[in-house]
Amino acid sequence: MGEHMEPVDRELLTDRVAGRLRTAIEVGHLRPGQRLVEIELSRELGVSRAPLREALRQLEKEGLVENKPGRGCVVVTFTPADVEEIYSLRSAIEALAARLAAARPDPAALDGLDGVIDRLQDPDLQYPDVVEIDLEFHDMLCRLPGHRRLHAVFRMLRSQTRMLLTLFGASAHDPELVVRQHRAIVDALRRGDGEAAARAVLAHLADARADLLAALGVDPTTPLTKEDPS
Repeated sequence: MGEHMEPVDRELLTDRVAGRLRTAIEVGHLRPGQRLVEIELSRELGVSRAPLREALRQLEKEGLVENKPGRGCVVVTFTPADVEEIYSLRSAIEALAARLAAARPDPAALDGLDGVIDRLQDPDLQYPDVVEIDLEFHDMLCRLPGHRRLHAVFRMLRSQTRMLLTLFGASAHDPELVVRQHRAIVDALRRGDGEAAARAVLAHLADARADLLAALGVDPTTPLTKEDPS
């Protein structure tokens, strides 16, 4: 029986290694374009290379690392087209989440969203904490309708969003605007007005998208595609 349990232990170790690396990437300790050398990471994390490789494959599926010819595994470097893809997809799923949640407002869940917004008003918050609380709000929003696949898509994008905001979002951060935009979403949900809630979500995400593109030196009004990332 012990032999059958061994893969579970490896899976748990892989998840822990992936979690450590994910956090280091999201908060910028491992920088975009940085080469991830297995032997160095293995020594630093105190693990063998087998679970490390599995963890890196997991992060590759999440879009946080990529394999480049001649360089091996590196931390992903986001382009403006990546911002466009991430935020257009977030806009689609979060507007849908707002419409679905407004159809059946849950007062207790909405109180929870208000509590998250209250935490955003702490004047002593550091920007990385703001990013984490903001993503907690959007995670809760995507869980409100009870739509498992919708929430799974958001979870797939959460790490990439956190990385983007941590690297490029601080310069344009407006605490009062962020609070107002989140309040507008919750107020519309309480009224059961799905279209107003969706509009509030889209306005908030459009501003975030524009700020990120501007930080990357791109006019936010310029159409972008994966084939034309400049």
